[in-house]
Amino acid sequence: MEWHEFLTGITPNLRFLPPVDMEALERAEARLNITLPIDLRSLLQESNGLYETSVEVWPLKVIWSIEEIESENLAIRSDPTRANIYMSFESLLFFAGAGVDGIMFAYPITATGHVVDQRIIVWYPIEDSRPVLAFSLKDYLKRWLTSELKI
Repeated sequence: MEWHEFLTGITPNLRFLPPVDMEALERAEARLNITLPIDLRSLLQESNGLYETSVEVWPLKVIWSIEEIESENLAIRSDPTRANIYMSFESLLFFAGAGVDGIMFAYPITATGHVVDQRIIVWYPIEDSRPVLAFSLKDYLKRWLTSELKI
């Protein structure tokens, strides 16, 4: 899939970054003990992170860089405070935040680090709920960038 063409067809207000360094991507997969979903991997190969730039105050990260994906997932999985009050995060691969209230977006993953399916869930930390938000990364991005998604 040509992500740049697809995404600029939705909105011109995006900032694409240089493609991911494949060594960094493989290192993140190894450290997280996961295999990145094909769609997320291909998007990162075009742009290692993605910003929505129409926000007046600051650009909103729509997709984290591989370094942020790695660090955020490692941090949330190893935080002893969160372990005492939330369900386990081992079954989630976070790839972006909503920019408000600690809400984050993730793929469900198996114990062996594989994507269950292409669904995207939203994690609401206040109530620790994890409903399905979209049925694919493409669906999430289209609906998020057009403000169709309500969190």
